[in-house]
Amino acid sequence: MIRKATLADRPRIYDVRHAVRENRLSQASVAKVDTTADWIFENAAFGVWEEDGAVQGFSVADLYRENGWEDVGRQDNGEIIFRKAI
Repeated sequence: MIRKATLADRPRIYDVRHAVRENRLSQASVAKVDTTADWIFENAAFGVWEEDGAVQGFSVADLYRENGWEDVGRQDNGEIIFRKAI
């Protein structure tokens, strides 16, 4: 199921983000995760892909700066999550 993200999804979104093999976060970036996540939840379009009761991937778009990020189990799902969630 694809839906808008909620604050309750945050722990699992962290797990998904930290599990990526490409585009890994630097130590300096890891230290900023909470602050950045707060901003994203307040200001961005944020969708999740949920399967078997757990978030499997997500897509985020900063609608003001026209930036987008996605971390998903399958590469082709990022845009699908984004389009359906907003």
